[in-house]
Amino acid sequence: MKKILLSLLLLFFRIAPCTAIEPNQPSPKLYRVLILWTGLGEYESSKKLQKACHNLGWTAQVAFSPEEEISEFDQLVLDTPIEAKEIHTIIEEFQPDFTISLKNDIVFSSATTNYLVISGCWQHYFDPHFVAIEQSLEFDGFLYTTPKIASLKAYIKESGKTFQGMNWYFSCCATKYKPVSPKKLFYCGFQWDPRRSGHKYQKMFSKLDKEGYLVVYGPEKRWSFVPRSRKGLLPFDGESICNAIREAGIALVLHSQSHMELGAPTSRIFEAASTGSVIITDPHPFIVKEFGDSVLYIDENKKSKELFRQIDTHVKWIFANPKKAEQMARKAHTIFMEKFTLESQLQELAKIHEAITTTQQ
Repeated sequence: MKKILLSLLLLFFRIAPCTAIEPNQPSPKLYRVLILWTGLGEYESSKKLQKACHNLGWTAQVAFSPEEEISEFDQLVLDTPIEAKEIHTIIEEFQPDFTISLKNDIVFSSATTNYLVISGCWQHYFDPHFVAIEQSLEFDGFLYTTPKIASLKAYIKESGKTFQGMNWYFSCCATKYKPVSPKKLFYCGFQWDPRRSGHKYQKMFSKLDKEGYLVVYGPEKRWSFVPRSRKGLLPFDGESICNAIREAGIALVLHSQSHMELGAPTSRIFEAASTGSVIITDPHPFIVKEFGDSVLYIDENKKSKELFRQIDTHVKWIFANPKKAEQMARKAHTIFMEKFTLESQLQELAKIHEAITTTQQ
């Protein structure tokens, strides 16, 4: 009898550790999530979130907010036709446990629990002329990409509510590490901000264009100064950007001025790390802190000629030292998997959601 009990105990302790949730394993509780978006970048993020929910065994639906009209240009790069429905109709049909709104002007619903992602436009919440400032108070929790949220917390508290929230990054789904072959330097951008579309960066990219290893994705008219390297638009489907990075093997990650001021990283760092590609980046404080020596840095304060020299030196070092470069890429991927997958973020949100719904009962 004692031997039988001992055998059962040993069996239990062998099995028990395997019940821990990994980023790519199903969640113990299956949620229904409605993901709301209004812009191209948000649509890309919504598709990744939908896939991450699926990886956890959750059910997720992506919906376009009817508050804004989608442009003909946007429709060209979306992977599916967009049909706008009233939010209350979608919620009535889908019956989500909660919504995740990826932009501040999306309508929430009192019929469910609502979470708002606050990224580069967070300062609008303290602008008295911003029409949605009172509406923001109706959200149950906040998912913030910037560490500068002291004002937000104070605003919520002054309004008589308890602040609920967590760090949130426009990241990617968990991936298995697969070594890539660095062949090209990938960059993708719409040239929407003064910092990255300025004269200095244009001259830098023009020099890189002559080297033959650069591939640039984005609106061709905005990349007229890199005729050899421009490849046009990639589909916004949650996968094509990562596939293009993986194919190139080296990713150039650059941040806008607002990224720098807010301390919020671009999604490109997570996309690049998730693919196992080698990363060349400006020294954004988040990347320096979290990714350390797993990436190669450039000094963005230098003039265009020196910026080009730094990037060109890194690229040629990668080509000449594939094993060392692969070790860096593997380390960056490990950091991504341990701390920044969308699945792990969703699991953390599930904990907050359970605490909120328990309080509301």
